[in-house]
Amino acid sequence: MQACNEYLRAGIKRNATAMIKTYPNAKNWSMDYGWVGRAAEYDARIDEEKTQTVQDRRRASMEEGLANDFERVDSLKKLAAKLWAKIEKSVEVVDTKQIGSGENAERVTVRRFNGPLIEQFRGVLDDIAKEKGERKQVMDIKLIREEAAKLADEFGLDKDEVVAEADAIVKERGLQ
Repeated sequence: MQACNEYLRAGIKRNATAMIKTYPNAKNWSMDYGWVGRAAEYDARIDEEKTQTVQDRRRASMEEGLANDFERVDSLKKLAAKLWAKIEKSVEVVDTKQIGSGENAERVTVRRFNGPLIEQFRGVLDDIAKEKGERKQVMDIKLIREEAAKLADEFGLDKDEVVAEADAIVKERGLQ
């Protein structure tokens, strides 16, 4: 039994003949007890377990944490709250600059609008709206029509027909 277990655990390096050094009867046992068939079943079971483990991990990963829309929205709301707290505190960035050099140098405090902070906040609000499905996709219909006309010219097609077909697709998909 121990010899068979060692044979099975040897994996792709298995060789009953090589085991004769440790187990002189290994070759006979291999034939008598079907080690090759047992090894195939063992390998299949190990592969199945590995596959199941990967599937379980994948499922867990896709069903936990930020994989869930409500978790993403919660995280975005927390981030939005932190950004809003900073905005309420001050929308200005205070910086100190030096004007001039040497003895005549003077330090000046400069206050400027913190545009990047506002942009970050707006971006988070936009992300929240997208997660909730509240942002409708906007298409530049004029650009679509211009590109359709260019393609018609390029391929020698009737420009009016191609543009009309593009308009129909836009309307069908509700992209207006």
